[in-house]
Amino acid sequence: MTLTMKRPENSEHTAVKVERTAQISPSLDVGFQKEPGDNRILIVDDEAPIRQLFAEHLKDTFDCATASSADEALAQLAVAPFGLVIADMIMPGRNGVELLREITVKYPETGVIMVSGVDRPQRIRDALRVGAFDYLIKPCELDILTLTVERAFERRALQRTARIYKTHLERQNIELANRKAELERLQAQLVHTEKMASLGQLAAGIAHELNNPAGFIHGNMDILRDYLSELDKLLAVYDNVLLLLSLICWRLTWQYWRGRDRGSCRHVTIRMVNYRP
Repeated sequence: MTLTMKRPENSEHTAVKVERTAQISPSLDVGFQKEPGDNRILIVDDEAPIRQLFAEHLKDTFDCATASSADEALAQLAVAPFGLVIADMIMPGRNGVELLREITVKYPETGVIMVSGVDRPQRIRDALRVGAFDYLIKPCELDILTLTVERAFERRALQRTARIYKTHLERQNIELANRKAELERLQAQLVHTEKMASLGQLAAGIAHELNNPAGFIHGNMDILRDYLSELDKLLAVYDNVLLLLSLICWRLTWQYWRGRDRGSCRHVTIRMVNYRP
């Protein structure tokens, strides 16, 4: 049995020659260790000839397994990882859309290509909106199938690379945040140290300014004590002179009073008592 497959009219893909498909590698070397299922394909279709045709065509490049129903496909997915699922749209029991929803929820890293003989734009849009990588119309060319499979694995590798880069960037962001917090702590500590040093310099300056007058006074206390002693002596002499002058005045007044009348003596006495040198 020979099948030829065509693309949907509203698809962005066009037919490509075999020479071009041969130029695209089935797997991308992204510089990271490969994950299980990177090269494994699960083909799900209720028609055995189609399953066998797809598996026979892809087996030279990919590790292919087949399932006749959605339940069998989910059972195999639970046992071993697959990088891609090629599922028929219409099957007995659970259809391809239900299988697609289940894979999208449980195995988000597994790509899904839907295959159907029904060329309805609304059904194609629904499948793509649910999460299908692409939608092929039966019968389709096997070269187009190969190209679509390779693009699906290419997208899987790019998504894994982006996820690894994102994890790495998040780790770096956490490290940068920790370093920033440490730098802010060190900066605050440095500012506090500088403030304490400035406060110490200010206290030393104030102490120096206070010590200068105190030192001057302390250094001249002996001289001041000598001056005060001399001043006390001078005041004592002055008091003695005043006392002596007072006695002389009283003496002279008494003598004068005896020789003159009382009125004149009183006048002279008042003037001598009020006399100050």
